Amino acid sequence: MRIIAGEKKGLRLAGIKSRRIRPTTDRTKELIFDVVNRYLKKSSVLDIFAGSGSLGIEALSRGAAKAIFIEKNAHARNVLQSNLQRSGFQHRAEILALSAARALRQLASSSLKFDLIFADPPYDKKLAQDTVLLNDELELLAKEGWLIIEHHFQTVLSEQTKHFQLKTRKRQGDTTVSFYQNA
Repeated sequence: MRIIAGEKKGLRLAGIKSRRIRPTTDRTKELIFDVVNRYLKKSSVLDIFAGSGSLGIEALSRGAAKAIFIEKNAHARNVLQSNLQRSGFQHRAEILALSAARALRQLASSSLKFDLIFADPPYDKKLAQDTVLLNDELELLAKEGWLIIEHHFQTVLSEQTKHFQLKTRKRQGDTTVSFYQNA
């Protein structure tokens, strides 16, 4: 796993050795950033179910101003912290050691807004739709911001919610990435 573009292009990131955690492949990461790259400069990023932090760190490398990572798993958080230090981005990042739902509610109570929200929930827990709906309810996305959610290609997500409109879907192997924009 590596950073594919930007300030730290080519830097190798540590992965998580676990059958329960599925990292975002470089090809899927390229697919994601091909769509959202022009929105990254000085953006505020939230990485939910962050794992090793690959998506948020890629965003920082490409010019995001700051990133908040949500990761409940202690081993994954240690790898994430190591990757932030390795990349030199630890001063532009914060890690929340909470469940996604609890962290999102905490962030909503502080009135923070994000330009880009990445979410890569575990496929087996069927959390993709819940993640879309909770982000919609809590209104964490800035106006015209993007929610990018990775999910199994057979998982069906809403095309529209109260605040979000599905703009496109891209498939890479067993993974589909759905791109929502805040209206």
